[in-house]
Amino acid sequence: MSRVLVLCLLTSVAGFNSANMGGSIGCVVTNDKLYSNGNFIRDLQPFEVEQVALYKKKLANYRKKISDALENADLIESTNTTVPQMPAKPAVPAFCSGKDTTIFIFGGCTVQNYKVYIGKTLARDLKPEEKDALDDFAKKKAQGQQDISSDLHQRLDFCTELS
Repeated sequence: MSRVLVLCLLTSVAGFNSANMGGSIGCVVTNDKLYSNGNFIRDLQPFEVEQVALYKKKLANYRKKISDALENADLIESTNTTVPQMPAKPAVPAFCSGKDTTIFIFGGCTVQNYKVYIGKTLARDLKPEEKDALDDFAKKKAQGQQDISSDLHQRLDFCTELS
């Protein structure tokens, strides 16, 4: 029973899930280009490339500790009645949660990096006044405001789903 618990804890802490099995979920870097949710965002800055290299080293070390713990599960179980403390998973680089990677979900479309997507298809870039409205909305949400004025709500009409 405790081995199953240890294995479940380790796999959930290690981040082994379907989102990490490939595809377009989350923050992805390839050839120094940043993608988020499958959408190209931008080329990385040199200091960000360094952050990726450091993250990869920390992640490899983290995974080794998890692997070692799994290999030693029988020994740990026979000598200890408590589950050992798991190592902390390294934080992803800050650019993965930046303003340009935030995705906004609206009825019929999503908006990311000031671009409107219908499904996975890029539909258009936001107009300057739409960018301002989105920035106002993001600022209010970050401040915890739940009520959005009808004026701002109208300015957020980036697409219309006809049903």
